[in-house]
Amino acid sequence: MKGKILRKIGSIALSVLMTASAGAAVLMSAAVIPQASLTAYAETYGDYEYTILDDGTVEITKYKGSEASVTIPSTIDGKSVTSIGDEAFYNCTSLTSVTIPDSVTSIGMDAFSYCTSLTSVTIPDSVTSIGAWAFSECTSLTSVTIPDSVSSIGESAFSECTSLTSVTIPDSVTSIGVNAFKNCTSLKEVIYNGTEESFKQIEMTNDVRDELTPLVKYEPKSIFPSFVSEPETSQPQENSSGTGVSTLPNVTSQADNNTNAQNNSDNNTVIVLLVVIIAILAVALIVGIIVAVVLVKKNKNKNQ
Repeated sequence: MKGKILRKIGSIALSVLMTASAGAAVLMSAAVIPQASLTAYAETYGDYEYTILDDGTVEITKYKGSEASVTIPSTIDGKSVTSIGDEAFYNCTSLTSVTIPDSVTSIGMDAFSYCTSLTSVTIPDSVTSIGAWAFSECTSLTSVTIPDSVSSIGESAFSECTSLTSVTIPDSVTSIGVNAFKNCTSLKEVIYNGTEESFKQIEMTNDVRDELTPLVKYEPKSIFPSFVSEPETSQPQENSSGTGVSTLPNVTSQADNNTNAQNNSDNNTVIVLLVVIIAILAVALIVGIIVAVVLVKKNKNKNQ
């Protein structure tokens, strides 16, 4: 009899806790959804979609325009643009030239791949890495100068650039990915701003080395002038003649204030919901204990 009563008490307590847990799970979902939306939602600025990185800087995630000539902004909403994200300009077939600001430090995977009309790209000396397939299949690109801030060129970064005739590589580069210049059938010269000895120290596969070495011209920076073009520091002005330069709207500080207020509101909502969940679990535990005590007392009285 005693074992039967204890099993019944345990069953009741378990049911109470399961009900409370289910309610807590629902509230937890409600708490998580607003926070997730803050990190996953891509904000819009002119023809650009972007996200805020953990360090408070901006990553361009998508270009939605159709202009022929584009100058990427150096700041958005007062925040520095530091990254061109994966596939940000993927398959922008109307794009013929692009200027990247000197605030950008990384160019992501497939960032400009399949921009088949792209003939000119200005890479600033702030960029340290060029991602895999970053300019792959840019079949109209004829030449590119990699600035001396870059240390790594990703896998297939310039593969299938069939019109590429010349590329300048600085002695800051320490690694060149596999197939980086694969099927660049028009490539005639690789200008290396360093010595033959330092070129041999670059990490690359034998296939890449065999492909580039016959084309290399060694032009150390100490002897030859810099080939890096400095990007325009001024932002593009509104163009009434329609020459294709992308222009962007001004964004006031009020937008920043509204964004911060919304973030604070969502964070407060999450905290309140978490407090409610903890309270529900505590109440469920107390109710389970009270029910168990009452049942035990009733059983004792019945036995007496």
